[in-house]
Amino acid sequence: MTTEEIGPGWVVFASVLLIVTGAVNVVEGLVALGRRGRVVVVEDRLYLVDTVITWGLVLLVFGAVLVAVGVGLLTLSEWARLLAIVIVGLHAISQVFWIGAYPVWAVLMIALDTVLLFGLTARWSRPSRAKRWRAAAEPTRPVDP
Repeated sequence: MTTEEIGPGWVVFASVLLIVTGAVNVVEGLVALGRRGRVVVVEDRLYLVDTVITWGLVLLVFGAVLVAVGVGLLTLSEWARLLAIVIVGLHAISQVFWIGAYPVWAVLMIALDTVLLFGLTARWSRPSRAKRWRAAAEPTRPVDP
């Protein structure tokens, strides 16, 4: 397989994952803002959050940004790719601060962010948008021996 054959799959994977993660963050943010009794907070293990309201607002804004970047990636925009790399990198770094409160979750998120960064950096090809989507849509033809 060439990079051009693999590239569109990684782009769609990253896009869908960012959209789904963003939507989950938006819901979590709304729950934290509206139903504070439903949010489990271990106060002595959270390092970046002052109150549940702050946490809800951060999740809400971050989720909206993730959804927007995911949609931008589906259009193969270069700005969306660069912003996704920055956001996913920052998300991986921020998970280090959550290891004390949610160790398994934080490690899983760091691993997932690493896979996303690979897909956004190593497999992004330079051909035009139309050529990339045509290459992804064309069926593979078997090679005659």
